[in-house]
Amino acid sequence: MLQSAAGDITLDQQNSTLGLAGRRFVKGFNPTNPHNGDAIVVTFFWFGSTNIIDSVTDHLTNTTWTKVGNTYRLVEYVTAGGISMATYVALNVQNIPVADPAQDNVLAIEALLSDSVVDGGLLMSAWTGVAGVDQAVGPHLSGSGAGSSPTMAHPGAMTTVNAGALVYGVTMTNMPVGLGTPTGFRSIDPAGSISDGRLKGDGEYTVPASTGSFDPQWTWYFDQSHAGTWMATGLILNPGSPPPPPPPTPPGNLTVTTSTTGSNLDPDGYTVTVDGTQSQPVGINASVTFSSLPAGTHSVAVGGVASNCTVTTANPQNGSVPSGGTATTTFSVSCGAASVGGIVLDTVNGNLGESGRLLLTRFGPRNPHLGDAIVATFFWRGSTNVITSVTDRLSDGTPVGNNYTPVEYVTAGGISMATYLATNVQNYPEGTFPGGEKLLVVQAQLSDSVADGGLMISAWGGVDGASAQAVGAHQSRSGSGSQPTVAAPGPIAINAGALAYGVTMSGTLVGRDPPSGFANITSMSDGAGLIAEGDYAIPAAAGQADPRWTWNFSPSSPGTWLATVLALNPGTAQALGNLTVSTSTTGSNLDPDGYTVAVDGGPGQAIGINGSLSFTNLAAGSHSVTLSGVAANCTVSGGNSQTVSVPSGGTATAAFTVSCSATTGNLTVTTSTSGSSLDPDGYTVTVDGGSPQVIGINASTSYPGLSASSHTVAISGVAANCTVSGGNSQTVSVPAGGTVTAPFSITCTAVVSASQSTVTAAPTSITAGSGSSTVTVTARDASGNLISGASVSLTATGGTGNTLTPATGTTNASGVFTATFTSTSTGTKTISATAGGVAITQTASVAVTPGPVSASQSTVTAAPTSIAAGSGSSTITVTARDANGNAISGATVVLSATGTGNTLTQPGSTNASGVATGTLSSTVAETKTVSATISGAPINQTATVTVTASTGDLTVTTNTTGQSLDPNGYTVSVDGGAGQAIGINGSATFTGLSAANHTVTLGDVAANCTVNGGNTQTVAVPGGGTATAPFSVACTAVVSASQSTVSAAPTSITAGSGSSTITVTARDASGNTIGGA
Repeated sequence: MLQSAAGDITLDQQNSTLGLAGRRFVKGFNPTNPHNGDAIVVTFFWFGSTNIIDSVTDHLTNTTWTKVGNTYRLVEYVTAGGISMATYVALNVQNIPVADPAQDNVLAIEALLSDSVVDGGLLMSAWTGVAGVDQAVGPHLSGSGAGSSPTMAHPGAMTTVNAGALVYGVTMTNMPVGLGTPTGFRSIDPAGSISDGRLKGDGEYTVPASTGSFDPQWTWYFDQSHAGTWMATGLILNPGSPPPPPPPTPPGNLTVTTSTTGSNLDPDGYTVTVDGTQSQPVGINASVTFSSLPAGTHSVAVGGVASNCTVTTANPQNGSVPSGGTATTTFSVSCGAASVGGIVLDTVNGNLGESGRLLLTRFGPRNPHLGDAIVATFFWRGSTNVITSVTDRLSDGTPVGNNYTPVEYVTAGGISMATYLATNVQNYPEGTFPGGEKLLVVQAQLSDSVADGGLMISAWGGVDGASAQAVGAHQSRSGSGSQPTVAAPGPIAINAGALAYGVTMSGTLVGRDPPSGFANITSMSDGAGLIAEGDYAIPAAAGQADPRWTWNFSPSSPGTWLATVLALNPGTAQALGNLTVSTSTTGSNLDPDGYTVAVDGGPGQAIGINGSLSFTNLAAGSHSVTLSGVAANCTVSGGNSQTVSVPSGGTATAAFTVSCSATTGNLTVTTSTSGSSLDPDGYTVTVDGGSPQVIGINASTSYPGLSASSHTVAISGVAANCTVSGGNSQTVSVPAGGTVTAPFSITCTAVVSASQSTVTAAPTSITAGSGSSTVTVTARDASGNLISGASVSLTATGGTGNTLTPATGTTNASGVFTATFTSTSTGTKTISATAGGVAITQTASVAVTPGPVSASQSTVTAAPTSIAAGSGSSTITVTARDANGNAISGATVVLSATGTGNTLTQPGSTNASGVATGTLSSTVAETKTVSATISGAPINQTATVTVTASTGDLTVTTNTTGQSLDPNGYTVSVDGGAGQAIGINGSATFTGLSAANHTVTLGDVAANCTVNGGNTQTVAVPGGGTATAPFSVACTAVVSASQSTVSAAPTSITAGSGSSTITVTARDASGNTIGGA
């Protein structure tokens, strides 16, 4: 377990994988589970542009796949360029048992996906000491980008990171190239970054001892032919409070036993350590007891094991100490021939998804060391070995010429895999080439095109330089399955210290479990279905190498597997020794992130500013030691490179002394404010546009630890009535180790208070057009102090005709400004003022009353202007106004009219609009002149009313009775005028007659008819009315000669004796009989 810098949060367990496909990601924390109370961080990688993770859960790898039940929450998701990365966190995990030796209760993380992916994986880590509440999750950011040259990848700065917090960083790319890791961070996976040839990821962390800002920055070594997309996530997890101590329980004991077999047994025994703190020596076949240990689980580890010996049991292992009792743990050790200790994995690369007649890839960003052995395994779809040659060259095209010989070829199920070897490679430049121009390329020429293929190349130091001596046993096998299937090439014999190189491939994108006891070289997959993995082991004792992978085939995803194992022997044993590098740093502004030390130009390792670092099993002889990453203000005494001689079997020391000078200084900002109406809330000051700080109006504030350089100091928040002498910004030069002052001088002018200032008018009532009022404005500040020289502006509202003299000006020494107000219009006037640009709350009111009655401005009108004598009337309207036309209310109005027969209704007093009304009527028709006096004053204007004579109407009616009525009707005339026809029972109307007596005559009356009362009447016609003249006529019958008859009966008689009756019937013209005729 790695201890953090601050001692708060530690990395407990980790595991990772790539090359997964389908709709499920799963990986276990084998061989050791995290502890209860840990925080687990899981970052998932996949090809795709959406977050397709439906759920993240944890389980135990037993037969029932027991669900543990911790909650994993999404913290960050980022996508770009067709790839995605999501980070989940579970806090205070519980219900996790200790994994048993059979690995039946390993804690596994499972992600279920809403859609299938062609390639993906995960990086998971467990952390002890993280707070168990939601406040544990601090700032978190993600970033993304792309490049075709070396490109920095980072999530962005996470500020205010607490001391002892975990700074977690992770990056990925879709173009596996070389990677430079963040300075001051450590790899989560001890093997470094993870890759499967299509995806590559890396997780790093640090636990700072002090508060600060962090932005982990990687460098992806892209180039024009290997352009790629990157993503990066940063996450802060805060530490928790230490748990309360458990109640004391009686201690117990732990006895540790060792059992060693084989040859070349370790001569000096071992060291047993409990919980990383207590250590005791123990013989190779002996026991040692640790007494008075607290009851509970303890970690027990055996160390000091010779390089030719291997601990065959779990190391470390847990011992459960009972209270008051003794627990026992046993370590079994097997020893073989002394190991030469020379074979190491130097560098690796690979890719899939190639097509055509050439399969190639390169190392990068660093070439293998000269003398390495290179193992190249090629993969392709096809059932025949189409490789015609394997060669190497530089990335700029220069041929290199190393000899690659075939070792193994295996094919089955339409896929093929071939392994080639070159030993003691030469003829290329060593070193790192970020631009990619001199990197070593390995390529295979094919006799036929392939639709999908690729290769894995790995370089190994320490392999025998002669191919015949280097190559040991090797073999390959194949198989298929539709359920989880073991893929094993079969066991081979292997010498102590030899390399066991194992590789497997499949044409089905499923997950797989690596072989036990082997370390990963790299893993690869592509969207076309090829997937491959390389692993290795370097046993300390001679025996057998038997790598066994498990491919997770299923009925829905059956597949074929190929597997190869190859033993490569080490070179002649060489004398080895150790090197300890130490640093001692003094001075000011010490380098905050430590240094990097490298031996013989190899990979750099972090070292503290006052620390030490050991390099073991170096070849005896001269070595170059280089210290880098030294801050610019620090100097390495004697230079940053030393040559040391490592003795055989001993330890050499390379000591570096570093002295640092101050790079920072201090800045003091001061303010001095004078004048009136000083700014009540102070100011704000910033340095170089950074976070603002509040500063008083006569105060100072300090900025310690600024870089010794020019800085821009700016003051803001200055009130509008205040001015900063020389401007709001200064540039100051901060001296190293010293202090500079940036003074700001501010002068403020008084600010008029709207509520404290006043506006008054006297008198408050004036006469329109003649009176005046004095308006007085007094300007005061918020404290009531008088303000001189303030600009004043006056306005008056409430109608027209208002005049302010003067309307603008400035206050005098007493803070007073006066003006005169006059107005020609009546009403209530409101006078407002602004002083110093501030609208004063108070206003003044002046009532403007009208002046005396004006004979010329006042008016008299009549409506209508023509009336009928005796019946009509005219309304007389008098409006009283002063000389400015203002209406005068309450004035007494008296009317008079010329002529006779007049009737005048007097109006009384004028109303609020200055108006009074009366009426005129007359019985005499003539022109009348109406005059008025208002409050005794005669008005110039008069009104004229014409009185016209009155008229009326006359209706004449006839009513005729009797017999032999006049068939032609009658005529009627008025005053001897023209007659009008009128029926015997009718009427006739004469209109517009003068209102006087008139003579009405009924004429053309038949002779047999008589007009009752005579045929002439005198009628008085009323003005505006109607008089009636009724005539009643009575007629007698008239015999008609033609209608009357005479008859005799009989019409013949005897003369002298006979008689005839004569009958006479009298009738009128209508045939009516007439009696009495």
